[in-house]
Amino acid sequence: MATTNLGTLLANELQSLSTEARRKHPDVKEAAERVIIVLRGIKSTSSLQIASELAKSEQVIRPFVLACKTSNQKLVAAAVQCMQLLISHQAISPGSIRESLNTLNTVLDFGVDIQVKVLQMVLPLVSRYSGDVYGETLVEAFHTCISLQRSRDPIVSNTAAAMLRQIVVSVFDRVVAEDRELGNDEQAENGENGKARDTSEQDMTRRYAKDAFFVLQDLCLLAADSEPIFIRDSLLDKGLVLELLESVLVNHAHVVARHTAMAQILRERLAPFFVNFFAEKAPFPLVVRSVRIVWLLIRYLHQDFLPECEIFLSVLTRLIDPGSGSASNQTAASNRSAPGSRRASISGQRNATVAMLSAKTIVSASGFPMFYRVLAMEVVKNVMRSPELLHQLYLQYDGQPVQQNDKDPSSKDEDCHVVRDMISAVSKVANERPDIRADSAEGIPSAFADGHATEPTSTTSTGATSTEAPSAAKASQVGAHNSCTRIEMHQLLDKQDPPNIPDTYLFYLSLLAIAGAVDGISAHILATCSKNHTCSVGVSHVDVKSSTHQVKKVVVSITESVLGTSIALESKDARMRAISDIAVQTWPMLLSAYSFFLGVRLDDELFNQTIDTMQKFAQVCGALGLVEARNAVLTLMCRSCLPQTAIVDHEKHVQSLNSAKSSPSLAPVAESAAEDTADASSLDSGETTPKQYARPLVTESLVGLSFTINARQVQCLRAIISCAIYLAPVLGPMWYPVVVTMQQAEEVLYQSNRGVQTSLHGSAGGNGAVNANGTAAASNTNTGSTHGGGRAATGRRGSVSSSAMPTVGNDGSAVLAELFVVHNEYAKLFSFVRMTGNDAFTWVVRALCLLGSDLSSVPIWNPLSEYAAQMRGVSGLLHRRISAAMNRPTFAVEKLRDFAVSNIDLLLGATTTTTTDARIYDSEMRDEAWSAIMYHLLGTATFVRTPSPIRTQSCEALSDVVIAAMELVSRVDIARSDNGEAGDIELGKEFAANVATGDIQLRILTPLSQMMTGQIPAASSEFGQFIEVRKLALDTLHRLLQASGHSIKHAWSVVFDIIHSVLEGPSLSKHVYARGSASNGGSGSMDSKHLGQLMRSVFPCLQLICTDYLEDLPAHCLRRCIESLGCFGRQTEDLNISLTAIGQAWALFDFLQAAHQKHEPAESDGSVLGFTSSSLAENNSGSMEKYDSAGADEVLNAADKALEPVVGGWWSEELGELDTPRTQQVLWVLLLHSLSVLGRDSRHEVRLGAIQTLFRALDMHGDSFGAWEWDSIIWAVVLPLVGYALEQRAYIFELISDGRLAELPDDTTDFQASKAQMASKSGVFVEDPALLYSKQWDETAATTLQGAAKTWSDQAATTSAIIWRIGFASQAWCRIWRLVDNFLVGRLWLQDGYLPSATEHMQLKASDTFVSDLCKRASDDANDTLTRRRMRPYLRTRNSVAAAIDCASVLIGSESRISLDTDAERLRIAWVTWLSMTIYLTSVPDSAGLEFNKDVQDRVVVTQDVLGSLLSLCATIVSKLCGQHLLEESDCVALIATARRLLVYVDAPLAASDIEKTTPVQGQLLKILDRILEVSQDKEPAKDGNNFVSGEAAIALVLSELSILAVAPYVVTSATMEDPVRSVLANNAVYKRAASVFSAYYQRVTGLDSLQDSNLASSAVGGDGNRGRGNRLGAGGRRKQRVIRATFIALGEAALKQLGQILCVNNNEGPSIFHGSSEDGNTDNESSSAMRVLLHGIWQDAVVAIGWHLVVPLAADSIDNEKRNGAVSGMSAAASVASDWFVRVVPEGMKALGRLVAATNENQKHGGNARVALADAWMSVGSFVGLAV
Repeated sequence: MATTNLGTLLANELQSLSTEARRKHPDVKEAAERVIIVLRGIKSTSSLQIASELAKSEQVIRPFVLACKTSNQKLVAAAVQCMQLLISHQAISPGSIRESLNTLNTVLDFGVDIQVKVLQMVLPLVSRYSGDVYGETLVEAFHTCISLQRSRDPIVSNTAAAMLRQIVVSVFDRVVAEDRELGNDEQAENGENGKARDTSEQDMTRRYAKDAFFVLQDLCLLAADSEPIFIRDSLLDKGLVLELLESVLVNHAHVVARHTAMAQILRERLAPFFVNFFAEKAPFPLVVRSVRIVWLLIRYLHQDFLPECEIFLSVLTRLIDPGSGSASNQTAASNRSAPGSRRASISGQRNATVAMLSAKTIVSASGFPMFYRVLAMEVVKNVMRSPELLHQLYLQYDGQPVQQNDKDPSSKDEDCHVVRDMISAVSKVANERPDIRADSAEGIPSAFADGHATEPTSTTSTGATSTEAPSAAKASQVGAHNSCTRIEMHQLLDKQDPPNIPDTYLFYLSLLAIAGAVDGISAHILATCSKNHTCSVGVSHVDVKSSTHQVKKVVVSITESVLGTSIALESKDARMRAISDIAVQTWPMLLSAYSFFLGVRLDDELFNQTIDTMQKFAQVCGALGLVEARNAVLTLMCRSCLPQTAIVDHEKHVQSLNSAKSSPSLAPVAESAAEDTADASSLDSGETTPKQYARPLVTESLVGLSFTINARQVQCLRAIISCAIYLAPVLGPMWYPVVVTMQQAEEVLYQSNRGVQTSLHGSAGGNGAVNANGTAAASNTNTGSTHGGGRAATGRRGSVSSSAMPTVGNDGSAVLAELFVVHNEYAKLFSFVRMTGNDAFTWVVRALCLLGSDLSSVPIWNPLSEYAAQMRGVSGLLHRRISAAMNRPTFAVEKLRDFAVSNIDLLLGATTTTTTDARIYDSEMRDEAWSAIMYHLLGTATFVRTPSPIRTQSCEALSDVVIAAMELVSRVDIARSDNGEAGDIELGKEFAANVATGDIQLRILTPLSQMMTGQIPAASSEFGQFIEVRKLALDTLHRLLQASGHSIKHAWSVVFDIIHSVLEGPSLSKHVYARGSASNGGSGSMDSKHLGQLMRSVFPCLQLICTDYLEDLPAHCLRRCIESLGCFGRQTEDLNISLTAIGQAWALFDFLQAAHQKHEPAESDGSVLGFTSSSLAENNSGSMEKYDSAGADEVLNAADKALEPVVGGWWSEELGELDTPRTQQVLWVLLLHSLSVLGRDSRHEVRLGAIQTLFRALDMHGDSFGAWEWDSIIWAVVLPLVGYALEQRAYIFELISDGRLAELPDDTTDFQASKAQMASKSGVFVEDPALLYSKQWDETAATTLQGAAKTWSDQAATTSAIIWRIGFASQAWCRIWRLVDNFLVGRLWLQDGYLPSATEHMQLKASDTFVSDLCKRASDDANDTLTRRRMRPYLRTRNSVAAAIDCASVLIGSESRISLDTDAERLRIAWVTWLSMTIYLTSVPDSAGLEFNKDVQDRVVVTQDVLGSLLSLCATIVSKLCGQHLLEESDCVALIATARRLLVYVDAPLAASDIEKTTPVQGQLLKILDRILEVSQDKEPAKDGNNFVSGEAAIALVLSELSILAVAPYVVTSATMEDPVRSVLANNAVYKRAASVFSAYYQRVTGLDSLQDSNLASSAVGGDGNRGRGNRLGAGGRRKQRVIRATFIALGEAALKQLGQILCVNNNEGPSIFHGSSEDGNTDNESSSAMRVLLHGIWQDAVVAIGWHLVVPLAADSIDNEKRNGAVSGMSAAASVASDWFVRVVPEGMKALGRLVAATNENQKHGGNARVALADAWMSVGSFVGLAV
């Protein structure tokens, strides 16, 4: 459908109008037709073009104006309709606008429909013809609207009022456009800020500005009940006038401010009105409108209306707080307007206005309705919630400096405090309702009052609380639901009466106002000063909905704002300065208000807003450097977090309970309420020296808490933590109250948990928590650790300590959840501290240390004393604390541990600036923080009054810190090894350098050493050593070695200091030589049980070092390692440790061997100078005299004293690098010497293990030693050890022999008494301790001596035979043989001690009288019981004798592979020693019985095997002497004489198989004689200067001895045989010699017979008294003789056979005396052997010996059978041999001798004697032939 255009519509309407008016109103008809003609003349069909053409003619509107004047209802309606159409299309000419408005104004009485259409036309007319509607035209428009506004129809009235507002606004809109059109665009833009202004003259010349001025003026006049000038209608409603003014200010306040005339109108007309208005009561709608306008004036025109706004604000403040002082502000406003002041530029008119306003007295607001105060409060709230407005107001009023008055220079303007007074008034409003406040002593009240359900509160991640409470529970809360109107009162524009005002509405408004002010203050400050930091934090989450309450720990990345740069109070930025000044002047009021707010039970929204703004206010104060304000706010928050009164009452109750139990564990809080108040007041008054706690703030007994910390207090605590994070760089001493609050809150939450039982004495040893049923819950005590930047796990606690987290039931879910929230917040706080710089870091450490001092009562570290006073001075919580439970990690210790572990890189300086947000942590900070942490943990651990659980916790904490530090060092080592120098750069070059030098390691390990010693810096008698501390320190050291041992480097000395701190004690000294039965263990006065615990803890550390870290040890630490092993071996607390320590020596042996192979040391030149033996010889000067006059123990003690300075020199010698020969030498010798010291231990297992290890090591590694090492080993290790073993063995045997069993190392007296009883009850054999000790020391001595012998033998057999290159080698060889001699014989004849002597002379020759002298001395020693060299037969045992002989065999069996000058000497020493020990062994006292040859075990000592072994040893020595051509004739004589003693040793029992044949001893003797005979066949000449025995001498000696042995059977039986020829043969020389030789045997047999007869008479044969005699000699004397004689018969037969061979002339199978004679009888080749035999009567003796065997059996056969001796029949075999020899050998021999003598002239040498000897021989032959016949 096509749209009808404007022309058509208008033409139709005009046609209708013409038709209707043609009769009565021709003028209307005529005017209409003219317009129709005009329309027809318009060719365009476009409505727009038609309207444009019509607007050019003023005649277009004429018909309608005339129609309206007709008063015809129908014409008027049609005319209005057409006018509306023209106005809507802008088809009216501008000149017709005023006429149109007049016309419309005249038709308003024609009904509502006409009024509505007029309403629809006025606003378009004004708006679309804005350029033409001004002046009177505008007035007409106002009149029209005003007339319509008076309509009774409300719709029309309201619409007219709205239209009026729009017209007013449009008037000012045109002013803006006018300003822009006039070229004042920049002015218009800047005018909004009041920077460009028009003068009043300019306003009057501008069309639209003048209209606006007049409109504004009339509105002000109408408001003030004055006649309008421009509008000229005084009937306008006052409310509408105020509304129009409000619309002007709302939309164009900047226009008013920019135009001076308009501003002046407001200042002169409107401002006085409002001042007067608030001085009197007014209707509610007008008051609302007036308040809104005042708010707009303050909001938009405060810069232009300085005094007016100041008075407005003062009025509002006075309305809010009638008691506030506003007069001063009014006076100040007047003064500022006076000439010459800073407002001197104000015009005189304005000055008069201000003076009038200031002089106006404001009546008391107490008589005003309540809505006045509410409206004023709402305006003030809006002001305070507008940050920019508040700042500008402060700058305009409060922030202006006070100036002198020009009129009176001596006086000053009064200072203005508009903003301060306003905030103060709001604060008073906040505090004026104490009835709504909960109990302030309990801190922040819970969300719900008592009587309601348990508070179902959960804390969200943002820190706010979320509560879904029933409506009944919410009734007790103050919040928007019950404290405010639905719409704010100043928004109630349509209300004639004020609404009902809630009682707490003003409180609600004050809270919003203060919160808004703080938000405004903080917005710009925090945005300017803050910067964000992101940190990874380990948080724990507990699923409270599950029945198991599983705890999950995750690491989250959290970003927090941190104070970047503090703003100085004198900042150049005016805005910053204003904010600072506001904070300075208003913080006491704000603090007072917040203190009240926190005590009111608010709803969640208000509480969250309160906590949030309070947190911001604290942050702003901190950022601005307002220390006092910041501290006050934080202190308020800290106090509000805790139920202080409940804590005090609870502590008093607990204290009374503990006093009844006399428990000193509980720390007292305030002794009384008065004391508590006094203490608090002293703190509040600024006193900085609070009362010190005499006892720790901890307790072992917990009384269930009837209170807890509610969710809102937890939220406040989180706000405190947020403040602490933000203000960390500047918080300073306030860290202490923050930390105290954290500790107390966490403690209350823990103790209030329903799962905690009343008493924790029985819960998990004091370390575990308890569950809901009261049973102990095991705490996690895992010791594994993987430290990172934070504490990933030490296993013991984790981020939220398992021991700190009690196990609760479902009813404790809320508390448990809150506890986890608290712990997570704490973790976040301490994680962010490292990001904030030096000050925060050190203050946190100081605060934690001070808190720990409070909890444990340990004295604070001296350097922290000043800081401690500062920290206590800012806290009012010291006497309102709950005692901490000791069944879990103490807060201070735990957090200090966590803080140190997570920031260990900062403490040690391992973090570069790139990893710490460009904050440089200087060395002073690191030193102070580290020292403070270590001192506190150490002090707490070693303080005598520290409760035991806290002591343990401190030790564990210190251990964790040390281990974390060492792990960091390990990471540095790994980084360096992987990245080289790049690793140093990444971790800090300085730190890497300190690690390389060991400074860091020393710093880390020193606290462990101090834990062991109990000595800390500035320590006093209040600190000491505790076993649990030392044990934990050792456990830490072990863990550290396991994880980071390779990183210790140059700090190993500290490690060994720790180890040695356990080993301190004189008995464990490395220089000690135990004597007698002295105990080797002990360490001062420490309890044996405790020492054993420490030993078992520290020894694994040393084991770890020996197995894994020897390569890392410097030389001096290797020496200390050796020392430590020795000490552990000597301790007596744990036998296994001693044995293991000995075994660990192998690790050192292997290491030193490997080092030796890497760095072969230079070989010693063998010089005695510099050898250990040289030093010992000097120390041992005068030894011979000393030894001759001292006993054995004194000799050994003197030798030990001579050794001590030498060995001490090795221990104290400064060692070089390990690759130096000297270092290796010293370490080798010290290690071996340590084992030798352990070889002196009183415990058999330790002693024997050390000895065996020592000699095995010498066997395995001896080839690596040089001459110096072997010199030291022999003289300082081996010989002293062997000497001690023999001397101590003798001491033990002496005690046993003397019956002094009580003096044995163990108490054997009681043992002996109960031994039988024990055996009878248990059925187990219990060995006699005396017998046991004898066995053990026998084994020790034997093992030691055998090891020494084998060592010497092995080294002598090496290629270099280096053992012979040591100093005083011959003396050493002699000492060893002497010790063998003593051990074999059973004596302590230390004539030469066991140290070298420079003046010693050894007897190496066996002279002719050597054996006789030695035999006499041995006999004297055996019979003399008084001499110090007396024989000690009780020292002989079967094992000792066998071992000694074995040692001698080993020694003599050693063959040197090189020819040495000492070969002859060493053989002579061995030979002389053999002679001595054989003679002493066979010396028997005259009165000795059978027990003489028995040991303590009642075993025979010297057996036939022993005798045989001695002869075998002799044969070896003789062979070596012969091989070296060293056997002299005197040696042969001594040998034969000594061998006879073995032959006739009666006490050695015979085996049954030896009775009828030659015994092994006899066989050995004959072999020795054969070996001597071999000398006669030696064709090699003797060496020069050698007295080697000649062949003839050898034959002569052997032949003589064989003759004696052949006659021996007759000698030993002659006393009992009835021999008819005895008288004939007894005078023979050989018989006499044989009788002399066997006289001792005969005497011993006679003595034993008499003893046996007496024993047989007193007891039965085989009893205890005759035990062993039957085995040795038979049951009776006759039987005994027969047995012995039979053995000699076999010996005589064997000797006879060998004798005949030697005498045989043609003997080709062996040596013969006639080998020197020529076969043809030529005597020129004289046989020296035969001649010597003949001359010395040996031949005759041989003939006699053969003759005895020939004739005695024959004579015996002629005796009566009854008298026949059993021995006669036993000699038949010998007789046949004798017959053969006598028939075949003797004649030939006599013939040969005859030829030899015949060939000798009488004048020749021995010629005559030879003939005589030959004659005697023939006589003997003839005698025996005669007897035979």
